[in-house]
Amino acid sequence: MSQLRWLISSLITLIVSMNCATCIDVTGDIINERVAAGGHVAHDLTISLKPSEEPLNFSIYVNGISMSPEGTPKAIAANDDDYIYSARSFLTVSPVSFMLQPGESKKILLEGDIPNDVGSGTRYAMLQIKSRPINANQSSSGSEIVGGINLPIIIEISKTDQIRSGEISELELKKPISPTQQDISITFENTGNTHFKAMAKADLLNESKEVLTSISTPLSIASVFPGIPRHFGLSITPDEELKSGKYLINASVCLADETVLASKELEFEI
Repeated sequence: MSQLRWLISSLITLIVSMNCATCIDVTGDIINERVAAGGHVAHDLTISLKPSEEPLNFSIYVNGISMSPEGTPKAIAANDDDYIYSARSFLTVSPVSFMLQPGESKKILLEGDIPNDVGSGTRYAMLQIKSRPINANQSSSGSEIVGGINLPIIIEISKTDQIRSGEISELELKKPISPTQQDISITFENTGNTHFKAMAKADLLNESKEVLTSISTPLSIASVFPGIPRHFGLSITPDEELKSGKYLINASVCLADETVLASKELEFEI
């Protein structure tokens, strides 16, 4: 599985609302296009309602996309979408609303013209599929019963550089500082123009710059999007309790092939 397909599959796993996903099928849900500036993108999806379900009304939206610092994707409404790598503004979907009877299917077309001045790198959006029973009852709280699936849209601008770079904007050692465990927090900024998976590493060194222990996180499940901070947490447990003195933590963020994108040092005393 390619890195991009792995990214999208991971995102779908994270953001499918199960009350809708169990009653409908979506084919063509890997929305991964590679298009040049000035080109046209077109992607077909088919939404099918299972025969055992009740009739549903559907509404389809093209939204912006963002990520929490922990890597959870979320849809951003058009009025709030100010992401500089957003593809939302040049994409449309049709039809935007329809009804399905049990066992029926509907083809959806996502398309758009890539602006000539779109720039380099990759652009992102979210296709949001909302469903509602035709005769929906109100829940006890008074809110309407609505299901939904959010599908990430990723458009690589071909014939442009896909830059993978970054910096550690914050490196903090949580207090109180312990001689038996050092908990560190890393805030990483993707300063490139495309997404990638990343991992964090940290070395604990003594005053003589000898490495006492090293630790790393697993490769991130969801990719780090450009311009959106990502948080990594690490707990360093030395083989022996640290004695009084000065110590150094050397933290880094790397790609899957261990290429170092950014590093930062932090000194502390016991």
